Amino acid sequence: MSNESFTEQAAARLARLRERCADPGFRAALRHWLSDAGRPRAYQALMELRGTLDDEDFNTIAALYACHPDHSDNGGTLGLLCHRLSAGLSTFEGRFKRLLLCDAEELRQRLQPVILAARAKGISVNYEKLYLDMRSWTHDFYGDQVRKNWAQDFWGQPEAVDAKPREVPL
Repeated sequence: MSNESFTEQAAARLARLRERCADPGFRAALRHWLSDAGRPRAYQALMELRGTLDDEDFNTIAALYACHPDHSDNGGTLGLLCHRLSAGLSTFEGRFKRLLLCDAEELRQRLQPVILAARAKGISVNYEKLYLDMRSWTHDFYGDQVRKNWAQDFWGQPEAVDAKPREVPL
């Protein structure tokens, strides 16, 4: 699948997610994905969205969106989100460094507190960009590029950080 068609497919999946998450009960079902014990409660909702449970990254994004359904196409990378969240919090830099070191499974587990912090501060999340970055995470070259983009957005000069997400080929 080409990068462009996967990006279009990701956009369509997120549009469907936003549409279905207007229902509070649907959002509640999706949030169960974040708990190992509650995961089976999310299966029906995820099957309705995609017809499969195979994409762990999408399932995680759907559950995170259900926790904080404030999407912005101009939200930037997770690095920029963490930069915004770190204002006034000296411990947040350590959390961000840990995210950069995670494997794919640990990354999925560590995203919930970041998204909940964004919800608490009223900061939008670019879930489409996050999903695309997660899909690239395990690739040797592209995963490293995602990490570099996040680091640049976190530690770069705030005025130099472009809120428009950079594309990382899949």
